[in-house]
Amino acid sequence: MDVNSIVGCVTFNISLLNKLILKNKLSRCDRMNTSDKIYHKKIGIEDLLHLLKQNMLVYLEQGAAEPRYIIQELINNADKIPSINVLVTPVPHINKMQFSYDENCDHWNIYSLFGTPETKHQIRSGRVKYVPVSTSEIPNILRKTLIPDIAIIQVSPPDSRGFCNLGVSVDTLPIVIKNAKMVVAQFNPRMARVCGQSEIHVSEIDYFIEEYSPIIEFSPPDPREKDDIIAEQVAKLIPDGATIQIGIGRIPNAILGKLKDKNDLGLHSGLISEKMIELLKSGVITGKYKKINQYKMVGTAMLGTEELYHFSHQNSAIELHPVTHTHNIWLARDLDHFISINSAMEVDLTGQVNAESLDGDQISAVGGQLDFTRMARLSKEGKAILALPSTSKGKSNIVPQLSASVPISIPRSEVDIVVTEYGSVQLRHESILERAKKLISIAHPDYRTQLEDWLHEYIVT
Repeated sequence: MDVNSIVGCVTFNISLLNKLILKNKLSRCDRMNTSDKIYHKKIGIEDLLHLLKQNMLVYLEQGAAEPRYIIQELINNADKIPSINVLVTPVPHINKMQFSYDENCDHWNIYSLFGTPETKHQIRSGRVKYVPVSTSEIPNILRKTLIPDIAIIQVSPPDSRGFCNLGVSVDTLPIVIKNAKMVVAQFNPRMARVCGQSEIHVSEIDYFIEEYSPIIEFSPPDPREKDDIIAEQVAKLIPDGATIQIGIGRIPNAILGKLKDKNDLGLHSGLISEKMIELLKSGVITGKYKKINQYKMVGTAMLGTEELYHFSHQNSAIELHPVTHTHNIWLARDLDHFISINSAMEVDLTGQVNAESLDGDQISAVGGQLDFTRMARLSKEGKAILALPSTSKGKSNIVPQLSASVPISIPRSEVDIVVTEYGSVQLRHESILERAKKLISIAHPDYRTQLEDWLHEYIVT
């Protein structure tokens, strides 16, 4: 298949931005024609404040589609809002959660399903109540445990059929919308209309606030020399025709940069980034051998620049689906050669992984890492790869044992392949002793003797 027919060859420029804005922006007359009821659903911030009642559970959408205008107005008017419960799933470095450290919001009780560097002190103090959970389990929390009274989200305005689009973040929103007692949406003409399971009919929205504002953008830092070496090691493990899952950041970007010579890769991931689009445009990612969502780049959200969002607008090669699809481990039966690629902060000599805590602070979460690890292990010829530098801030990331205060993000029974700049090792089905020896072989040379001494004292003897 001609790559141009897959990609749609969308070139970003100012005229495209203007066309998108004009196409999405609905006049009052358009809205009236779309639905007889939509006009009286329009409210302002003061109206929203009156909807918030004591002890309500308020879900605030996060990720790139965070309705920042509404959230900022809630913070500005915090003194008019009673004690409420707030539920969020923030993305590290993206969602700042100002309300978690603004003293005017001290009477809000905050529950977070993800840790971030920005909220580590609030989590430690108890100001933010962190709930550890895998991404695949979040829908059950939203259905059974933390059921929102009000969900505040951001979408595109409705089209001529009356459908809004969830835009750059689908994630758990279909479950949130279905279970919340009330849905308040920010209609933003700048929101891209993305293909996949991403539409919501205006009848499912109780009230809306119109606000034209930029979508959150993110550019990860450039890879370091060490990251490039790790990336080369990982690239060797990815065969042509494989379907990959990978995150966003220095090491993921370095890895994606080393895949330019691969052929017919597929993508089934959590987040979609700029680097992935580069591989789509160049014909490296085609999805040719995927048994499900063939020829489609699949994720549950995207995070990047305005160029990424506009490239994805109505681009049939890119689909966003809810986590009930992207993180469903049983899809592994239809994803041969599925390779998950994730990072970690520490791995101990038995294979236990810490991917969420640094110096005792919760700065991330297990998220989808365990889900994708299990998918890769269930997939025919699948691989679950953990890529990390051998050291950070003068300390070894290969450690004898994880400390008692550190969460185990990936149990040793689930670990498969570990990669550092010193090589890669296969741990699946290996004994504790063999695992330890292999991990020491890819530790930084300055720490190998110390690790070997521990091994001989506590395991060999």
